[in-house]
Amino acid sequence: MIKIQNVSYRVKDKDILKNINLEILPNERLALLGHNGSGKSTLIDIITNAIKQTEGKVEILNSSFRNVKGRVGVLYEYPPLFPYFKVKEFIAYICLIHGVKLQEISLIIQNLSIDKINNSLINVLSKGERKKLGILLMMIHNPEFIILDEPTAEIDPFTRDIAWNLFTNEKRTIFFTTHQWEEAQVYADKIAFISEGKILAIDLKDAFLSNKYINGDKKIIISKKNQHVKFDEGEEYFRYEDDEQIHVFPKDMNAYLQKIGSNTNFSVMDKSIKDVFLFIENKKI
Repeated sequence: MIKIQNVSYRVKDKDILKNINLEILPNERLALLGHNGSGKSTLIDIITNAIKQTEGKVEILNSSFRNVKGRVGVLYEYPPLFPYFKVKEFIAYICLIHGVKLQEISLIIQNLSIDKINNSLINVLSKGERKKLGILLMMIHNPEFIILDEPTAEIDPFTRDIAWNLFTNEKRTIFFTTHQWEEAQVYADKIAFISEGKILAIDLKDAFLSNKYINGDKKIIISKKNQHVKFDEGEEYFRYEDDEQIHVFPKDMNAYLQKIGSNTNFSVMDKSIKDVFLFIENKKI
């Protein structure tokens, strides 16, 4: 369905992407996850011919994006829209391009509440309304392969569920980026981690959540306010911190819980995709 071989992208002396290799099979859902600035959107720009890679090759549906655009839907993080069209005018224009009748997409329009903004100029829409319009326009021609760059950024949780139902209600290949780690955990079959322009690991979602990378399916989360807790790397498989909490994967859960004591503010939670990404990035495995 899509094959990315040895793709690199360089701007002056800065390497943005470094020897990227990815393959997405028909009906597969692959999530590309990483920090801001890691190269996710740049890779989508290369796939969609918005920019040209410095090295390497990209095949989509055994051809180039230019030759298969009618079979592909793309949702950019900031959808390109005509600001001085009314919403209904722009929808009619895109329908005309794809040879689709308005009645064929009436249910999508209703589900995304686009009918409520039909008479609005695009330049007065909120960010969430623009994103919903972008989702509709991407799906007008019922593409068999969709590329999603931060598909649910700027939209509310209710609309997020509607959008994912729309993306997944038929068999289609999906390549998406997201900062919503739980979206990847719920909707992806396969996940690729990217950091500083390099692919760190590619595997099935279930493999990442198994003991293949982090041994154990539970972690202890301890508030940083508990300054009396002494940490020992010898007792831990992996530990990392965020702004307010410390996340610990102990080698012996029961012994560690006894060590930190009942006067410690902590919780026990399941291992997540984010945990595995940070482990792989930290360990450089």
